[in-house]
Amino acid sequence: MELKQLRVSKKSLVLLLIGLLLCTNAALGSTVDIKVTRGGSPVPGVTVYIDDNNVGTTDSNGQRSNINVSPGFHIARAEGVSREFNVQFDGYAWVEIPI
Repeated sequence: MELKQLRVSKKSLVLLLIGLLLCTNAALGSTVDIKVTRGGSPVPGVTVYIDDNNVGTTDSNGQRSNINVSPGFHIARAEGVSREFNVQFDGYAWVEIPI
């Protein structure tokens, strides 16, 4: 029985590795929790946006939790007040928005 040697170019290997990293990133994901406050107290029922996408409203504790985001810089907004935040690969961010 004869075994054939598989030859893989460096370019193909690099593309394969990049593809695997992108798939891993999508599978693991990153999350952010947002809390909206007024005078230091939580504000329930406020609509929260990330990068101009509605991600829901705050709960009775003024929070909107476990929001999936891609790694990188984002803008969270509630009632016209914005906060920029950065989340790392497979990371977590906490953002408080005082309105």
